[in-house]
Amino acid sequence: RQVAELLHLCMDAGGPGGSTGAVAADLPVRAEELDRLGMLLTPCASSRLALSRLAPFFAAAGPGDTTGVSVGEVALWLVERIVAPGELPGQGGAASGPTSSMQPDNTPDGASASGGAGGGGTAGAQGAAADGRGGGLGLSARCARVDGLQRGTAVRSEGDIAPPGDFGVAECVEGVVYALAPIRRAMVSNCRDSVVVLGAVGSLARLERCERTQLLVCCRRLVVSNCHDCTLYLATNTPPVFVGDNRNVVVAPFNTYYPSLRAHLEAVGVDPSVNRWDTVALLEEEGELVRAEVGHAGPGAAQAAVHAMPPNKFVPFIVPVVENGPGGAAANADASTQTHTNPFVLPPEYAAALEAKVRSVAQLRGAVKDAALSDARRRELQGVIQAHFKDWLLHSGNMRQVFDLARQENGEGR
Repeated sequence: RQVAELLHLCMDAGGPGGSTGAVAADLPVRAEELDRLGMLLTPCASSRLALSRLAPFFAAAGPGDTTGVSVGEVALWLVERIVAPGELPGQGGAASGPTSSMQPDNTPDGASASGGAGGGGTAGAQGAAADGRGGGLGLSARCARVDGLQRGTAVRSEGDIAPPGDFGVAECVEGVVYALAPIRRAMVSNCRDSVVVLGAVGSLARLERCERTQLLVCCRRLVVSNCHDCTLYLATNTPPVFVGDNRNVVVAPFNTYYPSLRAHLEAVGVDPSVNRWDTVALLEEEGELVRAEVGHAGPGAAQAAVHAMPPNKFVPFIVPVVENGPGGAAANADASTQTHTNPFVLPPEYAAALEAKVRSVAQLRGAVKDAALSDARRRELQGVIQAHFKDWLLHSGNMRQVFDLARQENGEGR
């Protein structure tokens, strides 16, 4: 939304896009008007970018060409290709300020941002976005969505999110959403007490105005805004950006997998060897983008904007569904091509804590198995364990998810 408004401010007052009032997605932007944004994206005039020279839709424009491209299309292209200094291919180091750089569409990074489509932002601009449903992210009006889920479970797979697929989740309360597919852009907004599991997101994932929500995502870029008491299990190739009023957001390394995850990562260009979940970028009130390593929660940390989950609290998440894709179910695919473990390497302290939990469970199972119990006492022990497990299912809300998934397996709705 803000990108579209910035474009509107750069338009000539007397031109077709310079009228006052709300920003419309179909107002035309000319090449010279787009170039005026260069002053905001580069640190000094000597290195100022001619943005129109990077944009695919102005590639054939000559001097004096007055042809325009819609605000929605240009804003979508800009959002996908703005990165901080140090994140361009071949560069290193961290950003030192609020400036940004642009990725041209002829770079490998720029190409993969649109799911491998050579047309850059144009491929996803049809029906795109400056409407309320897409928020500031520019999701297509025809993107796959889960809206208003109340105390239920929704599963979406490759057959539901046609490539290059956008996906949105909004207004969910005590819901569980699985989107097991390669996704171009994703938006999760206004959710409460919910769990959202996203497949590989090749461009930008955004979480905004959510409370007590868990997000599991592997992506190239993530923006979090105005979220409270949320837990994020992340695999992101660039540092996640936190803007607005975020409170007590807990971040942790990615903790799940499903059979087609590696294939989906490759399809959208997410690198499983890079995970910068613990280096966050905070946009402060003065407009400065400050990067910091997140620390573990300690005394007083509950009021912090963002902190890392203590390793002893880290647990894996099991995806209880098998995604179906075009041409057959993932369960029928060659086992050698499936993902059987988390493709993102855990930090040593989290891996050690998880291994300690696995050992504890193995020791408990061994103790039960080796116990010299009569048949009656063994049945009594099994009954107690089952009763406690059912009680946990009920009070955690997972019992409802089990019933929802069973109904969907029987074709009784999604």
